[in-house]
Amino acid sequence: MFKLIFAFWITVLCANSYAVEFVYHPTLTMNPNGVTPLAGQVEFITDVPTKITLVIIDISGTRYVKFSEFKTSHFLPLLGVISDREYSLQVKATSANLQSVMSKAILFSTPALPLDFPTIDVSDSIPEDMEPGLTLLDLYNGSRQSPIKGRAMVLNSSGEVVWFSSLGTNEGNVRNFIERLPNGNLRYLASRAEASYNEDTVIVSDLLGNVISSTEMIDPGVGLHHDLISTPEGTFMSLTRIKTSVDNFPTSDTDLAAPKETAYVRDEPVVEFNPDGTVVAIWPLVDLIDPTRIGYDSLRPSAAGFDSFHTNAVFYDASDDSILVSARHQDAIFKYSRASGDLIWILGNHLNWSPEFHPFLLQPTEDLFDWQYHQHAMMPTPDGTLLLFDNGNRRTSPFDGKLPLADSETSSRAVEYKIDETLMTVEKVREFVIGGSSPVFSGTRGDADWLPGTGNILATASDVSFEGGIASKDLGFGTRHTRIIEYATNPEREVFDVRLFSPEENSRIHVYRSDRIPGLYPASVETEGPLEKLQVKSAWIETDTCFEIDNDGDNLISEDSGNVPGDDDGDGQIDEDPSECAGDSYGGTPLANDDAGTYSFESGLQPKVLYSVTSTSVHFNSAAAGTAVFYNSCMPLLELDTVSAGPVAFLVYEHQDGTLQAIHDFSPGHPVMGGTISEQSTIAQLNREFLPGEVFHLYVRMREIAETTETGSSCHNISTAATASARGVETKYAPAILSFQ
Repeated sequence: MFKLIFAFWITVLCANSYAVEFVYHPTLTMNPNGVTPLAGQVEFITDVPTKITLVIIDISGTRYVKFSEFKTSHFLPLLGVISDREYSLQVKATSANLQSVMSKAILFSTPALPLDFPTIDVSDSIPEDMEPGLTLLDLYNGSRQSPIKGRAMVLNSSGEVVWFSSLGTNEGNVRNFIERLPNGNLRYLASRAEASYNEDTVIVSDLLGNVISSTEMIDPGVGLHHDLISTPEGTFMSLTRIKTSVDNFPTSDTDLAAPKETAYVRDEPVVEFNPDGTVVAIWPLVDLIDPTRIGYDSLRPSAAGFDSFHTNAVFYDASDDSILVSARHQDAIFKYSRASGDLIWILGNHLNWSPEFHPFLLQPTEDLFDWQYHQHAMMPTPDGTLLLFDNGNRRTSPFDGKLPLADSETSSRAVEYKIDETLMTVEKVREFVIGGSSPVFSGTRGDADWLPGTGNILATASDVSFEGGIASKDLGFGTRHTRIIEYATNPEREVFDVRLFSPEENSRIHVYRSDRIPGLYPASVETEGPLEKLQVKSAWIETDTCFEIDNDGDNLISEDSGNVPGDDDGDGQIDEDPSECAGDSYGGTPLANDDAGTYSFESGLQPKVLYSVTSTSVHFNSAAAGTAVFYNSCMPLLELDTVSAGPVAFLVYEHQDGTLQAIHDFSPGHPVMGGTISEQSTIAQLNREFLPGEVFHLYVRMREIAETTETGSSCHNISTAATASARGVETKYAPAILSFQ
């Protein structure tokens, strides 16, 4: 019995110590549904339940995406890659007993952005002062040349596109994109019709383009537009349109004495509905406020009647069970009770209201108070204030005796108000005029968001026609363009500024709203990187690189670059004394002036164990760099350019006055490695964490070869001094493999 029990536990312990294996090795499918070109799906199976780390390498460094759930069958999203880049992907699977396996590298490239994409120009970006995360926006390209009218897309702080979706080919499908959900999915409004301004479907999709749910309104006459929010009860609120007959409706917005008539008005009330598409309640605006009051653009006709209200935002306040709705063509925001439908207050100028509404008009605390006009996207903040985007159209209402301002004369702003419902007053807390000293006018759309991590304000001027009084097309930005600016509030300043435009004169690049999101993955997925640590026990480098030197008649020496700075005196330290040369062990062969042609030699680097790594530094016996120099014991031999199969490169080194100096001048494609060096030692710090068994691929090629110089010792070199008559070379590429354990 004892032997059986002993054998049983030995079997269990041995089973628990088995190395993890891939039953089905990782594969990567980019753009699996044909609508998300910068997203992919990683699939594989492990023999035991494992948690997963994706190791993603590109020219900017290494990122780690960690999925904590233990599974055997894995279907994982690959997100956050940038267009037109080379990448390397490895999968690390770890079991509950910390056994792990690392997959082979999967090399892949991402496509260039579509031709109809706008120019994205970042004029200001201070990431350390910005709200952390990414900027999510819905792009509408109004250019007639664009086959895709609506896209959702995500930008990083540098303005690089890290995700986009080409869902839908008509204006409605993505123009009213709404929000990112906590689980990382996207929710937006869409239309069953090919081209409709009135959406009727709520769609939830993941970032791979898989439709998770689609909720259609049961009543086909109830459309949705502009906004969508959820309530604590699990219902939704949006805005709809109802064709309504109104008596004594004005026929002019310039002549108060013009005759009135019975007319159809497009009422645009808030609608509450269940997840199954059934309507809970509708609060008609014609019952809430005076339907005969008009603002500028209220007499704009449509199939459903005059656009008297043009609602564009809704907010539900659970603290007092109230609803806020923004009516653009009334230049006003209304608050009313959800339960009774009774009006609570009106935020807007006091012109043209009938007497029964005067008690609901908020009174400004300042004599010179700037009301909002044609506003969008109001948002209550945790400070009890109300933030909104004030488009600023005309800066007045009809019948006040003032001439309305031209578009070139007015400006847009993000403005924050403090409302006292007891005193029925409104006070301006702060404002940010978009564009500052060169004010921007955005006549339609727009957004202003309070950002929770920093208290910053993210403002979206979505339809910019003028900057500083100059037409957008005269500035080279097309007929309309978008400007997104993030403002810090203490002190008040711009920390991010990006334009999206097309140089085509008749182009119209619109963004309805933008939001700052924490990231592409949900909070349950941990992401980090690029890191600045090297956590390995030891490292070595091996290569069979073959250099081809083009000799056009200069006196060149073909050097064997295998004799690099090392421990030639056996004292356990990298040699620092330039006099410690290795004699003629470099194996150079002189080339005569008249021996034009191509010559080859092996680099001579053999597999060798390098110095033990205990923290963030690794001692290399060769100085491979972005512009790399292979050294013998005292002088540089060859200057090289690194080109990576995976997106990998090294720090730049040069030889100055007998010491090695680091040059922090990373050319595009070579910012992976950083660090410092002291005297002759080549100490470098990698901007990533290497995992056991991970393979690091480095490709090298010759860059420039100049004339031979004598050093006054037994060492020779080929340098690339600026005064030398450098000659170009071409090479074939061969990998140097850096392994870690």
